[in-house]
Amino acid sequence: MNTLTKTCFALPLALALSAGTASALTVTALDANVTSSAFVSVSGGASASTSQTGTWTNPLDPLSAFTDVTTFTPGGAFANAGSTLSANFVSAAQGSFGIVDAGWTSSSDITPGSANLIGSGFYYQFSLDDAARLTIDFDIFADAANTTSFGLQGVVLQELAPGVSGQNLANATDPSVTTTLIYDLAAGVYEIDIDLVSNVSGGVPKFSQFDGTIDWEIEALNAVPLPAGMVLLLSGAFALYGLRRRKT
Repeated sequence: MNTLTKTCFALPLALALSAGTASALTVTALDANVTSSAFVSVSGGASASTSQTGTWTNPLDPLSAFTDVTTFTPGGAFANAGSTLSANFVSAAQGSFGIVDAGWTSSSDITPGSANLIGSGFYYQFSLDDAARLTIDFDIFADAANTTSFGLQGVVLQELAPGVSGQNLANATDPSVTTTLIYDLAAGVYEIDIDLVSNVSGGVPKFSQFDGTIDWEIEALNAVPLPAGMVLLLSGAFALYGLRRRKT
């Protein structure tokens, strides 16, 4: 077979081998932190607040933050607020955030009173050297033992970058949400910035908490699938080439 003929068959072979595969994507972890904040106040008692932030010592280290703050009425009744938050990273392109016991409790339904978790949340900043798809799976649920879920609200995903909108997943009466958000992103720097927006006033319920898991993954987006017609054409070309080889 002459050089031209070899090239004609080598080209479709190369196309077939590369079809549908994505070029290497580099995801670089830039920064991350987890913050748990809590505030609680009751009539006649001192308000109390606390905050804890977990930051990286080394990139992709697991992170955690915990708060548990309590105040008392003059009669000895208590109200408490807090949460345990965590972040784990499989790689710069995959990880999860965890929420445990986020909310408030009291010895009885204390009125008046207020509590909030404002300032709590997760932050992860990363860069992409090529187009990519970010998938974020939310599975957040109110505790089955809640006397009420009013005010827990849930979470809000802030914008990922200027012009890349987030999503408000909060609900005043129930924080529960199970949904998947998908973003197709160009090369650049982005943030996964998720806030807990729990806030109640007028009284602190006896038991009101929620939990959840937020999984996220980044995958290359520039795979170019081979059209079905081209697959048939290449298959025929390879078959003819094989037949010719057997005859010669």
